[in-house]
Amino acid sequence: MTILKIARLAAFGAALLPAVAQAQGITVTTVEMDTVRQVVAAAGCTVADEDTAMAVEAASGFERTLLAAVVSEMVERGEIVLLDQEGAFRLTSGDCAN
Repeated sequence: MTILKIARLAAFGAALLPAVAQAQGITVTTVEMDTVRQVVAAAGCTVADEDTAMAVEAASGFERTLLAAVVSEMVERGEIVLLDQEGAFRLTSGDCAN
């Protein structure tokens, strides 16, 4: 599952994903969110295609369950804004702040 698919799931299940992450014993840290901020910023702040999504996923170094939890948390906090129903998103914090 690429980060685009994770973001799409986050959009439609934002209320449920934190509970799922908690049930799996995943606690998202500030360091993990900083990592996602850095790799998405390095990719140009917007993830809108599979190539970029795969590059961001690889650069994060996270397992998919952790990446899903981090992206979900950032969607919930309003740091990641979804651009369409396909999962494209833009980071709106850190170096990518509007």
